[in-house]
Amino acid sequence: TGTGETRVDCNRAVYLAEESEFELFGNVKVHTNDDRHLESEYLKWEQADNTISTPQFVIITTPTDSIAGSGFNGTTDLSTYTIKEPTGRVIVD
Repeated sequence: TGTGETRVDCNRAVYLAEESEFELFGNVKVHTNDDRHLESEYLKWEQADNTISTPQFVIITTPTDSIAGSGFNGTTDLSTYTIKEPTGRVIVD
């Protein structure tokens, strides 16, 4: 439809055409339309399956949760993800 679901800001980006991937470096911030945010120093975006990942430290915040850890794999809209070594705050109804 032409409307973006996710916005990314970073200091530097490298596009790897053969792999159809972006590597994002320095102060990487991902923002989704449903108020989910991810922060890291490095992130890889694989366009073919629309996933993002990093082996480095990440912080994810949502309207109800805040979680951090080292190592992340998930969808670009941050609706589904896995974090290794997680710590954080979660509100359970």
